[in-house]
Amino acid sequence: MTGSRGSERPTHYLICSTPRSGSSLLCSALWQTGVAGHPDDYFKPEHMDSVDWAGDAAEYCGRLFELGATPTGICGVKTMWLDLEDLAAHVRARTRERSLGPMEVTRYFPPLRHIWTTRRDKVRQAISLAKAKQTEIWNVRAGKRPAYPELRFDAGQIETHLVEIETWEEAWWRYFRSRGIEPLCVCYEDFVSDYEATVRRVLAFLGVPRPDTIEVPPPPLERLADATSEEWFDRYAAWSPRFPALLRFRARLRLALRSTARRFGLVG
Repeated sequence: MTGSRGSERPTHYLICSTPRSGSSLLCSALWQTGVAGHPDDYFKPEHMDSVDWAGDAAEYCGRLFELGATPTGICGVKTMWLDLEDLAAHVRARTRERSLGPMEVTRYFPPLRHIWTTRRDKVRQAISLAKAKQTEIWNVRAGKRPAYPELRFDAGQIETHLVEIETWEEAWWRYFRSRGIEPLCVCYEDFVSDYEATVRRVLAFLGVPRPDTIEVPPPPLERLADATSEEWFDRYAAWSPRFPALLRFRARLRLALRSTARRFGLVG
């Protein structure tokens, strides 16, 4: 179920992500090639509100994908699992499908190719997310690295983000298994160590002719890991054996309650 490409049909793809897994870097890389669509967070409210609802959920979802189309006929969306929850809520509010959730809303998507961005080192991923949450600095253009505001090490915050990342990855895997999908895996550590080859592998997966001839410019985004990241990694490693069970239980409970509240429109 990775979709099909014909000369008269566009290729739609979905970048299935968790925060700080390299999805923004991948989107920027694909934008730069000029042949693989303009993937972005089109399931965010500002984009969903920009597309008129004509009464048909499948048509609406197709138009969201086509926000990122290029003349090659390739168009993609990057999404986190929580963005799927927002999309499901958006469609629920316009239909009578009151039980529609993130898994169910995907049946309105066009035939897709799936790309899964992941990261082997989940602790460093959680640290990256904690820093982004504290600073509101999510991405930085190459050569434009800003000075960080003062950061506060919080082992509990890192643990909470670690649970969130694991939970969202589990949700993605349930989706893949339930649909019989074999996504193209883009692992962050491999991506940053072999950037050009990874981009060409994605282009080939999307059906771009002769991807070896496509120019792949240098990475447009700066890596944000630094000495603080490594210091936090060491401090978390020393802290985590002491209180993990209770904190992980509480973090999973909070995440489940928040997801339920979002599904029933109790939070924004």
